[in-house]
Amino acid sequence: MRRCFAVVPVAILSIWTADAGHAVGPVGVRLQPHLAIYDLVLKRSTDRLGLSGVNGRLAIEVSGSECKNWTVNFRMVSQFQNEDESQRLLDTRSLTEEANNGKSLDVEQQNYVDGALDSESKITAATKPDGSVQGTILKPQEQAFQLAVGTVFPVGHLQKLI
Repeated sequence: MRRCFAVVPVAILSIWTADAGHAVGPVGVRLQPHLAIYDLVLKRSTDRLGLSGVNGRLAIEVSGSECKNWTVNFRMVSQFQNEDESQRLLDTRSLTEEANNGKSLDVEQQNYVDGALDSESKITAATKPDGSVQGTILKPQEQAFQLAVGTVFPVGHLQKLI
């Protein structure tokens, strides 16, 4: 079973720059609010599952700054075509909010199949004074969890990378 997807960039706007007022990387590079949109297509499929095609779109929008909390909106919609002419539409949406100081995170995600809500999750987490992270899965079922000292949330991780 082997699938090969081609990702075609449609738009990428201001991912990073040396502009003042935004998250600073190690060499003065600052994270900027931006929008990236990609068209997705199945280049080829060699499996025996009866899949004849896949196409879709992925959009990621990052907003925020050193002075505001960071927000990442993500959406990927994919349409799967089967050899028997049937189709399936998968739509994944998520919203991530990270405090500008990197000490708290909220994540919501919804998965839709053929337009109907299939699953939903919601998570919140915050760094405690000792550096560990205490979190709660609120949906689908409430459950507490703890992460190790030194855990870095996604925007903070990206800032370290750039």
